[in-house]
Amino acid sequence: MDLYLSIIIPARNEAKYLTRCLENLEKAISNWGGKAEIILVDNGSTDRTKEIAEASGCMIIGEPLGTIARLRNLGARNATGDIITFLDADCLVAPEWITYCLEAFGNEKIGIIGTRAVPNFNNPTWVEKAWYRLMSGAKRPDFPDWIGTSNLFIRKKDFFGIGGFDEQLETAEDINLCYALRRQGKLVYLEQRVNTIHLRESKTLRELFKREYWRGQSTLRSFSRNSFHLREFPSVLLPLVNLLTIFCMIVLAVLGSAYVVLPLGLVAFIPVVLLVKKQVHARSVKRVLQCYIVCLVYVLARSCSLLHELKHLVVMKNYA
Repeated sequence: MDLYLSIIIPARNEAKYLTRCLENLEKAISNWGGKAEIILVDNGSTDRTKEIAEASGCMIIGEPLGTIARLRNLGARNATGDIITFLDADCLVAPEWITYCLEAFGNEKIGIIGTRAVPNFNNPTWVEKAWYRLMSGAKRPDFPDWIGTSNLFIRKKDFFGIGGFDEQLETAEDINLCYALRRQGKLVYLEQRVNTIHLRESKTLRELFKREYWRGQSTLRSFSRNSFHLREFPSVLLPLVNLLTIFCMIVLAVLGSAYVVLPLGLVAFIPVVLLVKKQVHARSVKRVLQCYIVCLVYVLARSCSLLHELKHLVVMKNYA
């Protein structure tokens, strides 16, 4: 196989996970049998991240500032491979990961390839199990609108043809990248024969809230950059409705109105909408309740991040 593969790993203080990540990655490279380089873009680590990467023969590039999109773009600019792969340092790939994903590039219409990221099922918490049920309820199609950058393959010419990742986005840069390439007539392909294990799934509700609060901070900007694509509208609509409902509930509570039960009921109902949308399958009342609680925390976190983004946009507009 004559493809030269460049694997880019953005990292900041990832010593806890990086050794296992690189060990699994080396097995995948060996199983594939082709030539690959591993580029670690270090975001100012103060632990043993760089030491571990050096011991594994990685090229190391330092970039202490900027978004994760900037780190990935920097890695891509230093890549020499025909295919660029982005991999998160807290992910474990399957031995067949590279082989299976590269097979799809035999179809010129396919521009981006990746696999699903699933929790580590060795002693998972109920939050991790509920999150997995939520994310795996509805079967994902072979050709989805987008896939995440936890593991993502793209031809270098296609990547730079659309300008790489949008460095102004703190999150949702993967969604933006996929939509940009799809506008060029390319397809996004989900390889479903193997999964990638994500070691840092949220184990508690607090961790879930913090993660989804961070993930949602570029939702509006990503939505606008993707030409207000209707399929992304629910990711804006549900948090927005929830946010407005909470505001109404607070106002009615301050006024001492008995109608406060109406917005309270709507806040309680919104997670049910998400459960139905995701087609969650649970075999017991306990599991349904756990999924409901996870949905409730998810919607609340995304509502708070939406409020944060709205405030940021207002400040920026006034500053301009």
